[in-house]
Amino acid sequence: MTILFLIIITLAFMCVRALPVGALSTLAVDLYGGAVNGGTGGLVGVHELIDLAFQAPFGGQGSNNPMNAVEPQTLIYLNAYVTENSAPVQNETVAFEIFEPIYGEEVNSTLYTTLMGFTDSIGVASVSARMPWPSTNPESLLGTWTVNATIQAANQSAEDMMQFQYAKTQSGLNVDLYGGAVNGGHGNLVGIIEQTDLAFPAPYGGEGPNNPMDVVEPQTLIYLNAFVTANSVPVQNETVAFEIQEPNSALYATLGSVTDSIGVASVSVRMPWQSPNPDGLLGTWTVTTIVQVADQFVEDSMQFQYDYIVHVWNVTTDNPPPEPGPPPGYGHGDPVNVYVTYGSYYMQQLPTSQPYPILILAEISDNLNVTIGTAEFTTTVEGAAWGEYKNWTISVPVCSSCIPKSAFSGAATVIVSVYDGKDPIDGGVAIATEWVGPIIEILPISVPPKASVTFDQLGVGSDYNGTVVIVDSVGYSAAQLPLSFIWLVGSTHTFEFLPRLVGSVTTYHWNSTTGLSTLESASLNVTEECGTITGIYITGIHEVIVTSVTGPPWTYQDIPVIPHECANITVTVWNIGDFAEDAMITLYYNITANQVIGALQIHLEMNQNYTHTFVWSTVGVPVGIYTLAAVATIPTGSNTFIDGNITVRLRGDVNGDGKIDMKDIILVARAFGSTPGSPNWNLAADVNCDGKVNMKDMAIVVRFFGTRTTAY
Repeated sequence: MTILFLIIITLAFMCVRALPVGALSTLAVDLYGGAVNGGTGGLVGVHELIDLAFQAPFGGQGSNNPMNAVEPQTLIYLNAYVTENSAPVQNETVAFEIFEPIYGEEVNSTLYTTLMGFTDSIGVASVSARMPWPSTNPESLLGTWTVNATIQAANQSAEDMMQFQYAKTQSGLNVDLYGGAVNGGHGNLVGIIEQTDLAFPAPYGGEGPNNPMDVVEPQTLIYLNAFVTANSVPVQNETVAFEIQEPNSALYATLGSVTDSIGVASVSVRMPWQSPNPDGLLGTWTVTTIVQVADQFVEDSMQFQYDYIVHVWNVTTDNPPPEPGPPPGYGHGDPVNVYVTYGSYYMQQLPTSQPYPILILAEISDNLNVTIGTAEFTTTVEGAAWGEYKNWTISVPVCSSCIPKSAFSGAATVIVSVYDGKDPIDGGVAIATEWVGPIIEILPISVPPKASVTFDQLGVGSDYNGTVVIVDSVGYSAAQLPLSFIWLVGSTHTFEFLPRLVGSVTTYHWNSTTGLSTLESASLNVTEECGTITGIYITGIHEVIVTSVTGPPWTYQDIPVIPHECANITVTVWNIGDFAEDAMITLYYNITANQVIGALQIHLEMNQNYTHTFVWSTVGVPVGIYTLAAVATIPTGSNTFIDGNITVRLRGDVNGDGKIDMKDIILVARAFGSTPGSPNWNLAADVNCDGKVNMKDMAIVVRFFGTRTTAY
């Protein structure tokens, strides 16, 4: 028998394994700076000679720390020190955004300018800008300016924020009084200039001349600090006096301290709570600080409101009585919604500080003083203007399902308490005077039987203002929910949750319904069972996935194989998101080394599948084991499908054992003369991929007889 040899590249499709993802490195940026300030800025190089800034910590060094004051029309220097795992990052672009103060009723700051810098050999990017001083109303620019530094490198991003006061510099001796309070652990205290000068985050600590401080709650510990400078240079070892006055101008306390190495004197004092009439201490308190240096006197004053964090102004129900008239009447089975109006002096808010968390607890006690319903509402207070209460009204469904049959008929009382964001059982502390009332009337059970059904939703955001649910042909928005209906037992009503809600930012899809029904729409027969029907929505997504990567269809001894010269690899992708997408499909045979078989840009509509066949020329690819991976990339991200291992074999290695010997000759001989469809057809024997096994294939096998490899 004539000796023939054969070569084939065999695909060995292993079980799919996800590639291990390496831990991401940590990218960080520290924003700091300084200003010429008429030559008195005291600028120094922080990391090198050219990154000019105020001496630490006055240049804002550290995360989100403020910088010293900047005078009009001066030149400011801004620097960003970029590191990755504490090592300097070179040759990366850093964006610097400078924002003007927020004026009047504005919500967002106005962008003054955007500057770009590049990190140098020690990881520092530096820029400079001249502060503006327009001919018309220049002093409108004075106030708190904000600088953001942002960098993106190696699929990571980092940013730092810094604020500074743009103010007319006062030459000579100056003192800045500022402070903060513990406020039950919610004071958000930070070190303004150093770690020990605790205060509310600027500007809520009274930073700046004669500026007020945020509200202080009863009996808390307050911190007062005085930053003393002479010609903008910190003054050390000088005695500073602090005088604290009650609302009636009576002197409460006089304290003294000495400025430290960076010019700060700090004191603390506990706020009083006398008996009787402790509320008589509430009101506007005044703190004055005075310092004398070399026969010069300078002072600063600061006011703060000494008050409860929250005041409850009024409590009503959804069935108010006529004026004058009897208490509102509720039958057994009726829901009771309690409306609470409250206010706060609390000023702090995002992004520079945190709002104050509160928990409003409402309950109803029947005529025997038995609690028949309770409800909690968690929210925050924030953003009050100095000296003015900011007020809110919220709805608390105390008996959201219904008044139980066990409730005793007659007068019932509503009681409202406010806690510092936690339930009393979890350590919550009352931060407002308990409100008792109004009185409601629970009617005798002789009234016709009724039941309460409440409709609600979960998952729809504020960017969607349209109809969420239709009840008895009337549409209701998310802002109107939860909404309770009192229906006669035995009556029939219809509802429908809309399946798809398109908001200005997000698309929402009905996912399920919980409570009295599990249907998207239905006809409801009212029974004595009170309850809630809640539509659950999920948000729209951008998502294109790779569903399969398939090699050639032929096999030998259950091992997928391909000819050495070429192979067809089929990739299927699916747009499972809620938007049409432009996607890039890339097929790799070694994704780690970025060895690409091919790439294709496609457009997919929602729920569209697409299959593409890549032709892989394996000529020149060294023998060995490779891993197929397909990646679908869209602007919002990418998905990777790892298909397993594929082996590029020696030419002539029919059985894939890494050597060309008589076993391969026998396999070729058995298939000799066959074509696809023949009983003895063996695709592995078709060495040259011409659709038949003949002398050409045998000649190739003979040529490489005796070749061996350990690559697979």
